[in-house]
Amino acid sequence: MKKSVLFLLFIIVDSIVASAYLPSAGYRGFLEGHFDVGSERNWWGNREAYYYGASTTHGRQFNPHLFVGGGLDVEYNPSFDRAIIAVYAAGRTDWQFGRFTPYGDLRIGLNLTDGAGVYFSPTVGYRFNWGGCVAINVGVGLTLKSKRVECYDLTIRPDGMGVLSPLGRQHVAECLFALRLAVEFNTIKSRGGE
Repeated sequence: MKKSVLFLLFIIVDSIVASAYLPSAGYRGFLEGHFDVGSERNWWGNREAYYYGASTTHGRQFNPHLFVGGGLDVEYNPSFDRAIIAVYAAGRTDWQFGRFTPYGDLRIGLNLTDGAGVYFSPTVGYRFNWGGCVAINVGVGLTLKSKRVECYDLTIRPDGMGVLSPLGRQHVAECLFALRLAVEFNTIKSRGGE
């Protein structure tokens, strides 16, 4: 039974990968869900941070290897009950080596929440052509977000009571590991890599 299931899984994956072609030129868009994990620095120290997010990226494919566009990313951290909204410019390169179709993606933009800051996210992954004008992209990467946080100084008085004194707002950055799953739509007739 296990051999039958593995053989069936191999046939399905092989048929998807066998038809993997690169888009050549025209409109291309991505709808993506992702999960980011890392540590977040607050005035009391570092804590683990988990963000669930969705993004949409749209732009133009110039040739089989170059995509340029822009997008919007919305993320939510349930532990801190906080949302992040970022706008970014995106660049992407797709390659084909036989049946192997890797990609690299880079997003550079602005975190619009938490006092504004930098949003930077490189990703590498694999593109599964799903026939016609649809593909599935699976990737791993990093997400760097800077934000402004309120900082405090804790002073212990002689009676043992602690007093918090505000120091002002400072920029801090958090770097998170990202897992990404995207559905790609395009109006391009796909062809083999060049």
